[in-house]
Amino acid sequence: MGSTEAPTPVQAPVYSIVNEGPAAPAACSIVNEAPAP
Repeated sequence: MGSTEAPTPVQAPVYSIVNEGPAAPAACSIVNEAPAP
């Protein structure tokens, strides 16, 4: 995926945004789209 995996669901949104730069995975993208403001 990226450099490190999200240890907690709280970091999911932040990690997803950072991962969106190079190549965000479909799973992470979908999960982040739900709680995303």
